[in-house]
Amino acid sequence: MKTVKVSKEKKCQLCSKKAEYDSKTKMGCWAYLCQRCYDGIGISPTTKIVVVELPRETPVKHVPVQYMNMDDELIATHEWQLQQYLEGEE
Repeated sequence: MKTVKVSKEKKCQLCSKKAEYDSKTKMGCWAYLCQRCYDGIGISPTTKIVVVELPRETPVKHVPVQYMNMDDELIATHEWQLQQYLEGEE
C-alpha cells in the first residue's frame, strides 16, 4: 500500500470522520475513507493518508539598509531613519 503525506487532515467523504485512506471503492469511484468505510466499500488500489505538520518559516531578520542621494551622501542607515528624512523630521 502506498503512503501519501498531506498537510491538512482529510474527511471521509461518506461519514465525515477523519479519512485514513484515498481508495478506489466497490462502485468504481475514488474517495477519502475512514477505517470503517474503507472496510465496507474500499478496494485496491489504496493510498494511506498520513498528516504531517509543515515546518514553520524561518523569520526574516531585519537588515539595516543604506540610502544614498545623488551626491553620494548617506541619507539613512535604517528604514525608520529614511521615513523620518522623507517626512522632513531630520
